[in-house]
Amino acid sequence: MFPKVGISIGMNFVQAKINYFMKFLFRLLVLLFLLKLAYNYFLGDDQEKSSAQSVLDSAKEMSHSVGKMLSSEKESYEDGRYNQLLENLSNSLLKLKTSDAAMSKEVLEEIEREEEVLKQEYESLKMQDENSRMYQKKQINHRLMELLDKSLDHIKE
Repeated sequence: MFPKVGISIGMNFVQAKINYFMKFLFRLLVLLFLLKLAYNYFLGDDQEKSSAQSVLDSAKEMSHSVGKMLSSEKESYEDGRYNQLLENLSNSLLKLKTSDAAMSKEVLEEIEREEEVLKQEYESLKMQDENSRMYQKKQINHRLMELLDKSLDHIKE
């Protein structure tokens, strides 16, 4: 009676199993790499020890570079890099409210609610650590741009 649903559910199950297996395989490979690196560093011959030391030095250098990048991003964030986006969003909402376009009240209220949620998330980012902040900043920035586009689309209509 519902063959598409059954196939869809079966495909989702298979896809979930494949995703789980790929995650497991990736974690296993990372673990094996770390074990091999530790073995070479502590129990390997001179060539293996020097190779392991160079890998560790490269990882240390990369972590310092990432730290510098995060601190510079934090400074630009604190300097108000995203304030312009929020300002544009507020201006477009003001235009929506004052425009003669036939927009339903529900759409306007939805956009206002989403704006408030994004503003709260933006403010809560200031209290989080730098690592979790990077990903969430990208998400909020993307959602702000979508909301701005959505409100501009309604203005044009």
